[in-house]
Amino acid sequence: MLFQTVPQTANDIRAFCARFNEGIRVEYKSTFDENVRRALPKVVSSFANSLGGVIVVGVNAANGEPQNPIEGFGLPAEELVLTVESICLQGTNPPILPRTTVVKSDVQGRVFLVIEVDESWEAPHAIENSKRVYVRTGNAANPYDLADVDLVMELVRRRAEPSALRDRMLLAARERARRAVGEMHPYVEVSITPLYPRRALCTRDDTWDFLSTQRYRGAHIFPFATVRRVADGVASFNAPAEYGQVSQFGLIFNRKLMQPHDGQFLLGDPFHHTLRTLRCANAFFRRVGYRGNVEITVTLDNFLNLRLVFLPNIVPADLDQNDYRSSEPEIVGSQITAAEHLGPDFGALLQSLMVQICWAFWQSREAFPEQEIGDYVQRILRDMGPV
Repeated sequence: MLFQTVPQTANDIRAFCARFNEGIRVEYKSTFDENVRRALPKVVSSFANSLGGVIVVGVNAANGEPQNPIEGFGLPAEELVLTVESICLQGTNPPILPRTTVVKSDVQGRVFLVIEVDESWEAPHAIENSKRVYVRTGNAANPYDLADVDLVMELVRRRAEPSALRDRMLLAARERARRAVGEMHPYVEVSITPLYPRRALCTRDDTWDFLSTQRYRGAHIFPFATVRRVADGVASFNAPAEYGQVSQFGLIFNRKLMQPHDGQFLLGDPFHHTLRTLRCANAFFRRVGYRGNVEITVTLDNFLNLRLVFLPNIVPADLDQNDYRSSEPEIVGSQITAAEHLGPDFGALLQSLMVQICWAFWQSREAFPEQEIGDYVQRILRDMGPV
């Protein structure tokens, strides 16, 4: 998910090219000729067997770097989306169905073709009558290669192991959080983890070094006196208010008690908690060199019949008894995105997550104020300055 939103214009393509050279997750093609079509199952399967990726057709690249002018390729008479789907469904096994977008160029008669492929839990995907399995190497001159036997076996194990590993990591983190914070009072919990965790991203010593040196707004991410070594990394037992963790497998986890203000809760508490966790995850993934999709989950728990006020200038006396009141004990917002987006696009991620959380607290018959919430979040970020 290297494109944060669906590309719509030639400038969207140019902005992407300015950020990404060819590598383990990106490949450019100047045109959609017969050679590209024949190679498409190989390229698509190599992305699915690795960390996922994007093919952008209509961009010429030299030594992996996009070259100007970036104007697209001549629009053929066929239906491009159906053609890509047909080639991939027939040429890969298990079949892969990528997300395909045709973007009109600002040069008449030309278009771009964007083919997005997710890392697949069904890997390994083979081509050529199910005999050849390709993976990404990250080398612009040779971006994909045949997987060896050991890697093919690992890809087979991928089908079951990542979700089980993610579940075990989250279970262990929540058990520790229960000892530090408990589960009886309202709290916010944020977890950020690789979508398909398969192996340690670093050593346990690396996680300790990370928390001992990394800063957020001038201070340690967690009070360093509360940091302890645990089986899979390091954790902060800042009882009774907060528990945080950085795992060598890439789980960033943070649970914090929420305190009411005049009998109600404010959006600022989950907002700042989520922001700090996003910045921690971005710094950690950059430190260990992880590039892949991550799953972000924000949970508010024990909120049945409680209020969360999320628009500015609210006067408590003006509230109806049901305004901003949850009918659910647990409210969850989630987002899957590329680890690369945690840095430059954290504002958009934060806005999306907060909008999802606020939905369950809006009990008015009026339209849900998504735009107002987004504007409020962006204003808070601007007022905070660099983070």
